Amino acid sequence: MFIRLEQKLVSEGKMLIKIDQFAPSSKSCSCCESKQDMPLQVRTYNCSACGLVLDRDLNAAINIRNWAIRHKFEKAPTAGTAESYASGNMLPVRVAADEAAGSLNRR
Repeated sequence: MFIRLEQKLVSEGKMLIKIDQFAPSSKSCSCCESKQDMPLQVRTYNCSACGLVLDRDLNAAINIRNWAIRHKFEKAPTAGTAESYASGNMLPVRVAADEAAGSLNRR
């Protein structure tokens, strides 16, 4: 399945970034990267290090996004090339998380 998806993305000038299925995306703070054990029934991530409080799935999604961005820029072009990694409207992760958390609370 991923092979076809990757081929389709490459044909459109895009790339597929894979993350290990066992990466601790929901157990790591998306703000300060500290890790803590969390049983599956706990649905809110509360960071004891920096105080971040966020829905567990949103925290994991931000961690995966951050990993993909870091991975993408590790393969950034060298100086003097004409390639660009601009990707439109990107907010700092903390701002995006705060806005998303606010939108969840307004329901």
